[in-house]
Amino acid sequence: MKRTIIITTTIFFAILFFSFKTYAQRDEPVKWEINQEQLKNNEIMLTFTAKIDKSWHLYSPYNSKGGGLPLTIGLEDELDNKFELIDTIIESRKPIEVYDDIFEKTEIFFDDNVSFKQKIKVKTKSEFILKVIISGQACREDGRCVRIYKEFEIKIN
Repeated sequence: MKRTIIITTTIFFAILFFSFKTYAQRDEPVKWEINQEQLKNNEIMLTFTAKIDKSWHLYSPYNSKGGGLPLTIGLEDELDNKFELIDTIIESRKPIEVYDDIFEKTEIFFDDNVSFKQKIKVKTKSEFILKVIISGQACREDGRCVRIYKEFEIKIN
């Protein structure tokens, strides 16, 4: 009897350990790459490229409220006065639009790879660090969803 309890307990903790390990390996279905391109008139084009794992999708920044969480890309510097945003985020391709019966709304999202561009105007001649905070939601085709949250720092000179 004592041996059965020990074996059962060992099996339980082994299953628990491996399920956490498997979950940890899949909780980042979107990988990010950031590039900057110097334009004229102290303007910089920032490009945020999302590499989305197979069978996952990432909600668009323009997905309306009441469904999947839209992607947000926050930009800030240490004094909040060294740059200004120009226009809105530009998506590199047309998103997928699907009506969702549960939320009773059209969901807007991307699968595979997509880039988002944001133009900024630099208001200082000195170098500074731009903090980037990307957040949103990615979902799998089977309905499993995870929050997306990533912080980056970009040197602007």
